[in-house]
Amino acid sequence: MSGTPFSNVNNIHVQYKPVQRIVWIGLICDSARFSIEIPDRRLNDFNSSLMHVLSWLPFVSARELAKCTGTIVSNKLLRLHPLVHGV
Repeated sequence: MSGTPFSNVNNIHVQYKPVQRIVWIGLICDSARFSIEIPDRRLNDFNSSLMHVLSWLPFVSARELAKCTGTIVSNKLLRLHPLVHGV
């Protein structure tokens, strides 16, 4: 340890320069437009999960159904927020 409180910080995940648009916990936060966006990757993952469940009904596993349900709920909660775009 070098004695500084931040000597253990993983520099790969640290943003040192100020930015107006950044990915944070899987969402794109844009301070210039005062918005939060759901990335296309997340929407594509949701669509593929839903198609997988629908194609295997009624033989889908409880785990796959729970995963799809959780994705629906999390995206629905994001859609309800007035700053979120992309859904």
